[in-house]
Amino acid sequence: LIIGLFTLLSSYMNKKSMETIEEVGQLYMTGMNEQIVMHYETVIELRLSQVAAMVDTVDPDMGSREELLDELEYSAKVRGFNYLALCSSEGEFEMIYGDMVYTVDPEPFVNSITNGEQKIAAGTDSQGQGVVLMGVPYACEMEDGGKSISLVGGFYTEYISSALFLDENEALVDSYIIRKDGSYVLRNSKRLSGNYFENISKVFGEEKAAEQYVRQLKEAMEKDEDFSAIMQGESSRYHLYCIRLPFSEWYLVTVLPFESLDLLISKMGHDWTVMVYCVCGVILVT
Repeated sequence: LIIGLFTLLSSYMNKKSMETIEEVGQLYMTGMNEQIVMHYETVIELRLSQVAAMVDTVDPDMGSREELLDELEYSAKVRGFNYLALCSSEGEFEMIYGDMVYTVDPEPFVNSITNGEQKIAAGTDSQGQGVVLMGVPYACEMEDGGKSISLVGGFYTEYISSALFLDENEALVDSYIIRKDGSYVLRNSKRLSGNYFENISKVFGEEKAAEQYVRQLKEAMEKDEDFSAIMQGESSRYHLYCIRLPFSEWYLVTVLPFESLDLLISKMGHDWTVMVYCVCGVILVT
């Protein structure tokens, strides 16, 4: 009876330890995501405010068109932008300086600008370099005689990535910014490429579990809700967390592997079991 009771106690404590680790992971992931989102908002709001400052200070009716573009170019360069362009209502860019850029998904960007909102979007330049574009409503004459709807400043994606994420070798979590279709905007891990949804089965091995996770994640995105899940991989459990990012059509996904924590819990559980049976043996002997 005594041996059975101590065995039951040992199993119960191991189970509670695993549950505690999951709760700690949940709290850590929530706090980590909130910090990344707050930092993201600070960086993006600062850069959008700089584009807005150019819109407010450079009058589209000043002097000649050449003088206007020169003033915009000067204002953007002193603020460190890599690109500056005017955007038409069709989502096409007239570059003021920098290589030609293209948005990956122009429709949401144009719709938001048309509604008077500030908006960011992902794009690429003519060299294939990833670009983060930041647009503010701005109407002035374009080269083809039409009117622009936005002034757009741009940075290399590495600037945003370095501002948001720790170095891959230093980070406890893998972080990704993705679109609704699973394509990557930014990521701190270079281990994965292609589409996030398609990579899930590679990470976790369990195809059915991966399909269920992807389905639940897509449902949360459609409802504009945060999403949290714990999944069992081939060598470790993982805590996954997803949250919508403001000013964009993007989502932040963070993945925390429980491997190191699970090893600590397993060692603690083993030590606890040994101690329990030792105490049990002492009681039986006495």
